[in-house]
Amino acid sequence: LLTQKIHSSSAMEVACSWLQSNRKIWEQWLPDTTKCFAQLGLFNQVTEAFVDNREGDVSNLLCKACSSGSFSASIRDDKGLTNVCRPC
Repeated sequence: LLTQKIHSSSAMEVACSWLQSNRKIWEQWLPDTTKCFAQLGLFNQVTEAFVDNREGDVSNLLCKACSSGSFSASIRDDKGLTNVCRPC
């Protein structure tokens, strides 16, 4: 509010400025799309295949229900816990 009053800026301008200046803070608030829970596993949208780790570029990874004939297994890596699909 102080910034808004001093610079005669709109609330939207102040909010936008804060977001641009504090990326490291608010990025932590975003959910991790690779944190899969039970019954789900890591899935690569590009290759359309389940994967067994979060190494390298994870931008194409998301959680998807495991296919028939597989189960969801918990793994721990440098990013914490997640689940991957393993064959029965």
